[in-house]
Amino acid sequence: MDRLRKKSIGTTPNSASYQNPNDKMIVRQQTTVADNSIPLMETTERNIMNASSRKRWHRRLSLQSSFSNLLPRGWKSSRETVDASIELTGTVLSIVKDVGEMLNGVPYVKSLSGVILQIIVIRQELVLNKKRCREIIDKILRMVKAIYERLRIVAESKQYEKLAGLKEQLNEHERELTHVYNALDRYRSRSRLQRLANRGLDELNEHDRRLDELNTKLILDILIRIATEQASKDTDMNAHAQDLLESHVARSAFHNSAARTNPPRCYAKTREAIRQKVYEWIIQTENRKEWILWLNGAAGAGKTAIMQSIAEQCVDEVIAIATFFFSRDDPIRNTTARLIPTLVYQLIQTIPQTRSHVIEAINRNPLIFDQSLESQLKNLVIQPLLYVPKLQRLFAIIIDGLDECGDQKSELIKLFGDISHDRKVPVAFLVASRRDPEIEMSFNADEVSGILQKVPLDSSDIEQTSSDIRLYLRDKFLDIKKSHINREFIPEDWPSLTAVDDIVKKSSGQFIFASVVVNYVSSPRSDPITQLDIVRHVRTADSSSYNPFVQLDALYQQIFSQVAALDKALDIIAFVLLAKEWINMTIIADVFHFAPGELAIALIDLTSVIEYRQGSNAHSKFRFLHQSLPEFLQDCERSKEYYIDLRKYRTKLLCKFLQQTPPPSDLSSTDPNSDYASEAKESRRIAIIYILLLEAEPSDQLHRAFMNFSCFFYKFTTHSVLYTVGILKRLKHLFTDEGQAYRHAWTYSLKNIRSPGPRVAATTFIMIQIC
Repeated sequence: MDRLRKKSIGTTPNSASYQNPNDKMIVRQQTTVADNSIPLMETTERNIMNASSRKRWHRRLSLQSSFSNLLPRGWKSSRETVDASIELTGTVLSIVKDVGEMLNGVPYVKSLSGVILQIIVIRQELVLNKKRCREIIDKILRMVKAIYERLRIVAESKQYEKLAGLKEQLNEHERELTHVYNALDRYRSRSRLQRLANRGLDELNEHDRRLDELNTKLILDILIRIATEQASKDTDMNAHAQDLLESHVARSAFHNSAARTNPPRCYAKTREAIRQKVYEWIIQTENRKEWILWLNGAAGAGKTAIMQSIAEQCVDEVIAIATFFFSRDDPIRNTTARLIPTLVYQLIQTIPQTRSHVIEAINRNPLIFDQSLESQLKNLVIQPLLYVPKLQRLFAIIIDGLDECGDQKSELIKLFGDISHDRKVPVAFLVASRRDPEIEMSFNADEVSGILQKVPLDSSDIEQTSSDIRLYLRDKFLDIKKSHINREFIPEDWPSLTAVDDIVKKSSGQFIFASVVVNYVSSPRSDPITQLDIVRHVRTADSSSYNPFVQLDALYQQIFSQVAALDKALDIIAFVLLAKEWINMTIIADVFHFAPGELAIALIDLTSVIEYRQGSNAHSKFRFLHQSLPEFLQDCERSKEYYIDLRKYRTKLLCKFLQQTPPPSDLSSTDPNSDYASEAKESRRIAIIYILLLEAEPSDQLHRAFMNFSCFFYKFTTHSVLYTVGILKRLKHLFTDEGQAYRHAWTYSLKNIRSPGPRVAATTFIMIQIC
C-alpha cells in the first residue's frame, strides 16, 4: 500500500492505462468529483481494481460524495476529515462511555461525562456544517488529550485496586485512545498533499474493521462489567442479609451453645422409654395426625434434660432440627423477639438449600424482624421449605421452657397450630413447659387440640422414673466413693440399698431432688456418709395444703441451715434477684465491699445449689443450678425463716449501700486502683442506687440514710446525669418530709460538680427543667 501511495502522488490518469472506453468515462466522472473535494488518489486506486469490486466502489463513492456535500466548499480534505471524525468520535465515545460505566465510583471519571456530551455535540456540529472542520479537529484533539490524561490517572488510583479484574480492559481502552490521539496528531501535522495521497481502499476497509472490533469489544466489556457489578452487588446484599439475620439471633438459645455451660441431659440408660417415644414421633413420616407434641411437667421433672438429649440424638441421626431453650434469667432468651431468627439461622445450616430463599426474603424486606411472628415464620421458614424437593424427613422445631417466655406464649401456640393445619411442608413442633394455665388453655383450644399429642411427665410411668433415679444415684454415689477427698474413709458397701431407696422415695419422680442430693453429698467440705444421713432423716413440715415439692423444700431448708455466713448469703441472693439482668460476681463484690475471697467464703456452703466463678467481668458469673431455688426462697410458706421479701430487702440493701459509701473527701483519690477512680464504677454506683430506689418503700431508716448520704453526682458522666435525675425525681415524692431529702440531694448534686463549664451548666439547666 505504501508503494502504491508513493506511486500515486502527483500522477494523473492517461488513456493508455485503460482496458476499455468505459474506464475513460469513469475517470472523467472522478475528475469532476475531485474538483468538488474528492481526493485524486482514487484515480490510481481505480486503475488496480478488478471488475468485481467496481460496483462496491461506486456505492462508497456515492456515500463519500454525500458527506462532502455537507462540508464547506473551501475545505479540500473533507474525506480525511470525515473519516478521522467518524473514527475518532466513535472510538472515543465508546471508550469514555464504557470507562464511565465501569468506574463510576473512581475519582476523575465522573468528570468525563461532560466530555462525552461535548463530543456528541461536536459530531452533530460536523454533520450540520455549523463550524469549520479544522476547528472541530483541534477541539476534538484537545479533548482526546484530556481524556487520555484522566484515564492514566484513573489507572494509577488506589481505589482502582477494587476493580483489579477489569484492569486489563481499561489498559486496552487506554492503548486504543492513545492510538487515536497519536494518529490524529500526525494527521493534523501532515501537509494537504500527504493527507491526500495517504488514503486508500485498504485503509478504509481497515478503518471499518477496527470500528467493528471496537464495537464488539465494547459490547463484551459492558456485558462483563454488568455481570461483575451484579455479582458484586448480589454478594454485598447477601452478606448484609446474613449479618442482619445473625444480629437478631440468640446464640445462647442453641442446644449446643457455649453459654449453656454443662446443660442438663438425661443420664445414660435413663428416661429411655420417654425419649424413644418422642424420637419416634419426630421421625414419623406416614399417617401423621399430631404435628405438635407438648411435653409437660412440674419443675424438676427433667423436661430440659429430655429436650437436650432429644436434640443431641436428632443431630447424631442427621435429622434437620432447630432449637430454642428459653430462660427467664436471660434477657435474650426470655422473650420471643429473637425466637424466629434463631430458628431460621439453624434452618439454613441444617438444610442449605433454603439459604438462598431466606436471604432473598430478607433482601426483599430488611425490616421483617420487626414484624409479627406469623410473618417471620411463614416468610423465613415455611416459604423457603417449599422450594426444597422431597424432604426425606421432617423438619423439627424444638422449644424448651415456653413457660419461661415473658410474652406471646398463646400467640405462638396458635401460630404453630395454623402452620400445622396448612400442612404444605412437614414441620413438627416439639414444645416443653410447665403446665402454666395460659399455656394449657392455648393447647386445649379447638384449632390446636386436634393435632396435639400431650406427654405429661408427672403421670407417666412412676415405676420407670423411680428406676431411672435409682440408677442415676447408684452411679453418682460410686463416683463419689472413687473421687471424694475422704474416699479412704468411705466403706465399700456404702450406700446401702435402703439408703438409696429412701432417696428415690423422697424424689417422688423429680430428678431435680436426686441431682441436689448428689451435689449436697459430694461437697468436699463435708463427710459424704454424714451428708447422706442428714438427707435421709430430714423431716418435712406439716402442711394442710398439698405441696408437690415438700421433699425438695425440706432439702433446701437443710442446706441453708448449714450456711455459716447466712445473712451475707441471703443478701447476695436478694441482690441477684433484684438486679439479675446485669449481675456478675465482680459487681457483687464491689457493691458489698467484699475483700478478695470474702464473697467465695460467703457462698461456699451453697455450692450444691449455686454455681459461681469469680474473675474478670468477662469470666465472672453467678447462677442458680435450678429455678426451683429462687422460687423456694420467695415463697414464705415454703422457705419459712429463709424467706426473701424483695420489697424489704430492697430497702435494706439500699440503706446498707448508702451507709457504706465513703464521703466525697475519700473519693478524690487519683489512684487508678481506687474503687471510684473510673467512670465505669461511678456510673455503676449511682445506677445501683437508682435501681434499688425505684420500688423502695419509705421508712425512717431509709430517710436517715439519704440525709447522711452526700455523694450525689460526684463524677461527671452521662450515666451519672441520667441516674441522678431519676433519683431526684423519686426523692421528690418518696418521703413525707416536706421535700427535706429532695433538697438535700439537690444541694449535694450541685456542690459536687467540680468542673464548671458550658457542659456542666447546660446539664444543670436540664436537671432543673426535669426535676
